[in-house]
Amino acid sequence: MSRPSLSAVMPEKLREWLDAHLRSKGYGALIEASEHLKTQGFEIGKSSIHRYAQALRKHDQISGQQLASVTKLMSSKLPLAEAVTGRKAQILMELGRLKLHEHMLLEEMKGLLNEADTGIHPETEEA
Repeated sequence: MSRPSLSAVMPEKLREWLDAHLRSKGYGALIEASEHLKTQGFEIGKSSIHRYAQALRKHDQISGQQLASVTKLMSSKLPLAEAVTGRKAQILMELGRLKLHEHMLLEEMKGLLNEADTGIHPETEEA
């Protein structure tokens, strides 16, 4: 039987700390992260953190690319895009971000459902 995913077993506050730490360290400093988590009562090896960091980096790259695509699409496809400024532009950008967030959540849910069906955990797969 496969191991549960790191994000499934780690408390949310620690996962948020780990995500921020990994991003701020360029997805490195794995030993430092492992040691900090150990002081918080959550023991995990650097190999597991490395797999998690790789998955997080991939997620962040995809998210950044999707946001750039939405921004480009919104600015190029809106009629009279030059005339949309101020609060109207803010609302349109927020709607785009919400649509992107919805898409990302649906993709995550699809992955979780696939994981439940297959027992394969995306962050433990080899690249």
